[in-house]
Amino acid sequence: MNAELSCRQCRDALVELTAGTLSPADRLTVERHLVSCADCQRERDAWLALGDAIRERGQRLPTDGGFATGLVRLRTALMVHDDDDVEHLHEDGAAMERDPLPTAGATPTHGRSYPALTVTVAVVLLSALIFGALATRLHLSSGPGATGTATPTATPTATPFASATPHPMPPLPAGASVVSIAMTSASDGWAAATAGQPSNAILLHYAGGRWTPSGDTFAGVYLTAISMDSYDDGWAVGAHSDQVTGVVLHYTGGHWSQVQTPNIQFAGAGVWAFSPSRVLVLASLPKGQTGIVGSALLRYDNGAWTETASPRGISGMSVLSADDLWATCFDGHILHYQGGSWTTYTIAGQVSGQSEQSLSISMTADGAGWVGGLSGVPKGMFLARFDGHAWTRVQGPAAAGPSDVNSIAMVSPSEGWAGGDLDTSTSGLETVLLHYVNGQWETTPAPYSGSIGKIVMVSATEGWATVGGGDAAGLLHYQDGRWTPYIPNA
Repeated sequence: MNAELSCRQCRDALVELTAGTLSPADRLTVERHLVSCADCQRERDAWLALGDAIRERGQRLPTDGGFATGLVRLRTALMVHDDDDVEHLHEDGAAMERDPLPTAGATPTHGRSYPALTVTVAVVLLSALIFGALATRLHLSSGPGATGTATPTATPTATPFASATPHPMPPLPAGASVVSIAMTSASDGWAAATAGQPSNAILLHYAGGRWTPSGDTFAGVYLTAISMDSYDDGWAVGAHSDQVTGVVLHYTGGHWSQVQTPNIQFAGAGVWAFSPSRVLVLASLPKGQTGIVGSALLRYDNGAWTETASPRGISGMSVLSADDLWATCFDGHILHYQGGSWTTYTIAGQVSGQSEQSLSISMTADGAGWVGGLSGVPKGMFLARFDGHAWTRVQGPAAAGPSDVNSIAMVSPSEGWAGGDLDTSTSGLETVLLHYVNGQWETTPAPYSGSIGKIVMVSATEGWATVGGGDAAGLLHYQDGRWTPYIPNA
């Protein structure tokens, strides 16, 4: 995960996107590819139609990994028949064992004809109905006296990241999957979320110890980021799920509404609000002739948009001010924008195979900071530190398998949090939750088995984290020195 997709990897991931098994972070990666690829977008529409057809016939679309994997294999077999393209099957199948999303340097494959896809969907529909009925019966018989549809329950393992007994997350309001959080205080904040198939954007307001829908919904829109400059003013960004059109929302006067965007093709990937009339948007641009997704900074100032080009595709940013920002790139480099110009950094101490990956980043006001990313070898987490002059790889806690740091949130130069997931050979994805204290990163017991997508700290004693995996999706709340699953007040 956390890298650019090839078309083949995206299309295999569409099966799990339709089944609802992708984590929020993986879903965002797929959606970014769809924004710049019309062929994959058309195939996504066909998969959504497949899901609707299954539901219309009274079958719940199963969300277990076995079902999604079966559809992937069926789809791959049909692709061989349609395209006679056998040479990449072993390679792609191995990649899907870890994740449907890409490794750096993946070679894009040619698109399939839409008539061939129609045949595929027709065959898969029949198979899905069979698999659906079988999967439902398996869920019903999963335990003594079981009734209804079983909810997946995480199983603790002997890894360093499961020292506490994990349990399923409670559902969020309206079945929402949160992708971004912006808190104005410990008691007030907003979250951008998605719900339903196809994506419908909803905004959640946190007040009185409870997250509730604001009532403003945007059909066919997926959101990626939210930022509040005050309790009554904020911004959110994303894109339309059925076309290459960026979406910018503004919260003012107690309601969210769309703002007219620049006349360019883009998807909103990040947003930082400075005032009701001044905002910075990270825009993902369609692939150019090089086949690499581009990026630009879109600045909104008193009703006018201006664009600043980026020398590399940006995967994440940490913004210290409107004119002082740090960015991680899909090719593993780090950018610093200050004084109207870009400076490019590389990370000293990287090993072979880790020089090209997207990274999460968090900087502090004094210019220090950390990045984290994917480590494919069991030698610890991928972490690197900036000392004011250079970025250097730092050995993190040991890991029993491939690990990914999806988010870093530094409270100060001496304290912060990081989260992601660990891929184990026995129980799949386990939560990675790290605490930086006393000059080192330490593993922290996590009350949930899954993947942490985003961490937002209000202070050293208050914070939130998004989590997802399988059927479950929810939030963790940090209070009184510990992380606990968010449960709405009665």
